[in-house]
Amino acid sequence: MIPRPHAYKNITKILELFPVAALLGPRQCGKTTLARIIAKENPSTFFDLENPVDTARLSAPMSVLENIKGPVIIDEIQRKPELFELLRVLADRHDNPAKFLILGSASPDMIKGASESLAGRIGFTDLLIMSEGKRYGFEFKYADTPGTTRSMRTAINDLALEHLWVVYPGKEEYDLDETISVITVSGILKLSSR
Repeated sequence: MIPRPHAYKNITKILELFPVAALLGPRQCGKTTLARIIAKENPSTFFDLENPVDTARLSAPMSVLENIKGPVIIDEIQRKPELFELLRVLADRHDNPAKFLILGSASPDMIKGASESLAGRIGFTDLLIMSEGKRYGFEFKYADTPGTTRSMRTAINDLALEHLWVVYPGKEEYDLDETISVITVSGILKLSSR
């Protein structure tokens, strides 16, 4: 895992200030890994909305979430956008026994939904890299020779990325097209020195 002390610190600070924190970024950029580290250090209730069991647990979300105390992590929240309005109700409780960390893609629709429903109740941190006003993304693969996937195109379009780097454990670096490059793990260090 790539250390993310800055993102960790941002999330911690956001949860001190707001009842809801949003951790955003493209697929496979480390959101879930970072959230699991947070959950390990602060015992939390974790829901992964790509897991059918967790999705079923949230089939009646108010009855489940209103009784939880402490940190609540909801991964892939963009799969249930109706939760934003419910989180507003839960965040406005007088005693407010829970703090919510929501994870999802940084798509404009998701950000808009969270911003509108949770205005004044949410803080955002993004795992994208920004430089001179341009957004850059990273996706991590374990394939021998990664190729272009639909999720890469979705990330570039939804997140308005200038460029996407696909990091893999191989030795060769190559371009998939003008906006997607495959780099090695050591290639990240070369990028950081640019």
